Amino acid sequence: KPGSFWHHRANNGLGSFVNRKSFGKFIVENNATLTADGPVYRINNLTVEAGSSFITHTSGQTAVMGNIVVEGTLSSPAAAANELILAGNATQTISGTGSINIAGLIVGDRSTVVLNKSIGVDQSVIVNGKLNFGTHQLTGNAIFIAEGVVAPVTATGTTVTGSYQVTGNTLVPATARGQSIGGPGIAPNTVIVSFSITNDTIYLSNPLTASATGVALTVTTGAATLETSNTNGFDPVTGSAAVTGNKTYKDSINYIINAATSMPFGISTGSTATSVHTGFAIINAAVTTNKGVSVNEYLSLNGKMTLRPADTVHILNGAVINGSVNTSNYIATDYNSTTGLQSIVQYDGAVSAVTLPVGTVNYYLPVVITPTVVSDFAVAVFEGITTNAAVNGTPLTPAQKQTVVNAVWNINRLTGSGNADLQLGWVTALEGSTFTTLPSTDIGMIINNGSSWSLPLGVGDNTANTALAAVSSFGSFSAGAVPPAQPFIFNAIPVKTYGDPDFNGGATSLNTTQPVIYSSSDPAVATIVNGDIHIVGAGAADITASQASDGFYPAASVTRPLTVNKAALTVTADDKLKFEGQANPALTASYTGFVMGETAVVLLTPAVLTTTAVLNSPPGTYPITVAGATSVNYDISFVNGVLTVQPKQNQTITFNAIPTKTYGNADFAAGGSSTNNTIPITYTSSNTGVATIIGSTIHITGAGTTTITASQAGNAGYFPAADVSRTLTVNKVNLTVRARDTTKVEGQVNPDFTLTYAGFVLGETPLNLSPAPVVATTATTNSAAGYYALTPEGGVSQNYNFIYVAGRLTIYPPGGNGQQYMNAFMSNSTTLNVRVFSVEPVLGDIRLYDLAGRPLMKKNFFMPSGFATTTIQIPTLPSGLYVVAITGNGVDLKKTIPIIK
Repeated sequence: KPGSFWHHRANNGLGSFVNRKSFGKFIVENNATLTADGPVYRINNLTVEAGSSFITHTSGQTAVMGNIVVEGTLSSPAAAANELILAGNATQTISGTGSINIAGLIVGDRSTVVLNKSIGVDQSVIVNGKLNFGTHQLTGNAIFIAEGVVAPVTATGTTVTGSYQVTGNTLVPATARGQSIGGPGIAPNTVIVSFSITNDTIYLSNPLTASATGVALTVTTGAATLETSNTNGFDPVTGSAAVTGNKTYKDSINYIINAATSMPFGISTGSTATSVHTGFAIINAAVTTNKGVSVNEYLSLNGKMTLRPADTVHILNGAVINGSVNTSNYIATDYNSTTGLQSIVQYDGAVSAVTLPVGTVNYYLPVVITPTVVSDFAVAVFEGITTNAAVNGTPLTPAQKQTVVNAVWNINRLTGSGNADLQLGWVTALEGSTFTTLPSTDIGMIINNGSSWSLPLGVGDNTANTALAAVSSFGSFSAGAVPPAQPFIFNAIPVKTYGDPDFNGGATSLNTTQPVIYSSSDPAVATIVNGDIHIVGAGAADITASQASDGFYPAASVTRPLTVNKAALTVTADDKLKFEGQANPALTASYTGFVMGETAVVLLTPAVLTTTAVLNSPPGTYPITVAGATSVNYDISFVNGVLTVQPKQNQTITFNAIPTKTYGNADFAAGGSSTNNTIPITYTSSNTGVATIIGSTIHITGAGTTTITASQAGNAGYFPAADVSRTLTVNKVNLTVRARDTTKVEGQVNPDFTLTYAGFVLGETPLNLSPAPVVATTATTNSAAGYYALTPEGGVSQNYNFIYVAGRLTIYPPGGNGQQYMNAFMSNSTTLNVRVFSVEPVLGDIRLYDLAGRPLMKKNFFMPSGFATTTIQIPTLPSGLYVVAITGNGVDLKKTIPIIK
């Protein structure tokens, strides 16, 4: 039903659609395959979901008014003739990631279709409306027809309100599919989508709005519009319409070109025509033509359009050129400088001022023509001016090119008569070196007579780069200059200032073989150095530029006045300061503006400085006046200064407490400051044995205390400052003295004992101690084996605190440190001491026997490696001789000792 929302989910056919004339949104989904058994008449929007297929009928038309989205497959049966006709009134898009391969495609007369994907067509493509290819293509075996303007067909028929059919047709041919139809009861923008088999019924894109019989019908078609963004344009193989069948691009179709291409226009298969005929053409990118082109409505230039040599752009009567015409967007009339071929722009029916935006491939060189009667014109332009104005003519000599614009405009009037105003425009880059320097009054339009150029005529503007003249005969034109009276031009010399650098006189000449020589009438003002004018002093001089004849140009001499102004010089009295009661300081001045490294010695009279201040002037400010300096080359201005008389002032020292130091610390800054920093602070030390002064640095010489006094003398402007004294305390530094461990064998004389030191500063050694420490011990030559303390003592120093660390003297048994040894002795009347020397650690027993061998006491004893001592208490044992024995693993020692109570 009309406007229905149709879903198809089954894998079966649609059946006949003869009575189902219109659908709303038509969706094929759920992996369904939809095969149309009859022609589908009208669908608003068609969607084929992924995995699904829509297969058209073998014949007839499948009309879609809206968008087509194919994620699955849209196809036609093999050898089918069904046509997909797009007949919507709003923009329609064809998109999706699936495939579209159909028998036929028709774009309706009132429709705008945008391809967002490439599609394949097997039989035919007919474009009546607008088809925007974008960057996509039509492929397949189809023929391609871009329809032009078709003559209207009139007929009659019967209409029924709400129906999509007009019955009773006898005159509208079946070939009118996709064409617009109008008449009473037919909605605006209605397109024919199909015909009945007998051709008496016409199927429409929109429902009828009235019922009537014998209704007058009119069938019309405007021209197709083809839009592309493909860089291959309409190349028959790689371009937008890439179907392999014959291609027909009919007259009056329109083009919109959005990408740079050398194939902007479609060319019908087998066509031998030298140009294509368009309704309008919109150029939105740089293109090079692949045919000449005639334009019936307008040519819109939003990019450069380059014509190949021999191509023609023909703007037909009533058509215009518009768009964003500028130095980048214009028609480049290219040419072949060998063969002389040149492309042209023809403009028909000019009746008022018309701008022809022509140029070369390098430059925009527009022409403005204002005829007095309706006229047709042909225009072309090329670079490289020649004697006869031909593209392949003889170029002008370099000297001749100096006075012209290096381009030729060939402008022909094809129809019309009378005067016409002609204006040429150019760029400065094409101007000759002399032409560029000339005022507008010396340039104008020049005309070629077939072998040479005329004198300039009309009005020239050498700022806007235009030449305007009224002409009645057309041909070849350019812009040139009035011939100079002299072979060279020596313009007025700008006013200079003393100190300006050397400069060239600026004379130019057509005589290039003889040098231009300058001279000065007053060498005190200017001289000539290496061909340049060198300023010597302020004043006026005449500079003459002369050139000898080269045999063609006559000798010439032109004199111009040179004025050299004085340079500006400022003399400024320097500000000064003195204290009351003192003589005035020497007065001086500063100079600003000397040039060329000059100083005050170049002045004719020196600057004189005076002040009203005298020896006894009270405190205050007094002017310093400067005057008197004169110079030939400087305009001198004077700036006075100020002498300030300042009263004598107090000064105060700030000297903070000095942190406690330690002997050996580095030198440090005293750190005093004053309210007056123009007089140095001096320092003294009351005890140089503790610290001395080096400038403003305190150097520690020893431990103790000293008084550091900061002083500041006075002068003519300041009273002496009050002294400030601070106490410096320097602590002694710790010195660790350690006795080295030493050994000897029992019975030997004591060895020399030595000490080690840690803590000396400032590179000092034991020689700096008075006296140095010595080692004391209780051991003597006859001392028994054992351990004895080595004690450092006796060191004296002002700067060090002694920290003594005792060492140890080990006295080995007479046999040395390789055998067991025992000694037993009474330390008092009740305590027996047993001392053992063991080579290795061992556990043993100590036994005490009387002389009869009876055991009296026993004690376990662990003997480490070295000496070990243990005690045995014997308070009740009577005096007498006893035997002490030690036994253990590898130990068997005995000794008889007396015990006396």
